[in-house]
Amino acid sequence: MCEAAWLGALADWLTVATAFGALLLGASEWRSARAHNRLSVRPHLSFDYLLQTTDPQIRIVLANNGIGPAFIKSFQVSVRR
Repeated sequence: MCEAAWLGALADWLTVATAFGALLLGASEWRSARAHNRLSVRPHLSFDYLLQTTDPQIRIVLANNGIGPAFIKSFQVSVRR
């Protein structure tokens, strides 16, 4: 086998290996982007409260900071004296 044919065959195999590596990298990036998109549309609830010393008031805030909808199945308030 002459040297030119050997280099041509090597270049062909390197081309195939590069294309296969790009395919694997693209599949990995697709899975990562899909997982990220799934997590980004989930609800993210935050709870905060404020006690005022001047007035006998308590302010309770439940906020959805995520993009997806948050469904509240139950709500209960108890007051102890």
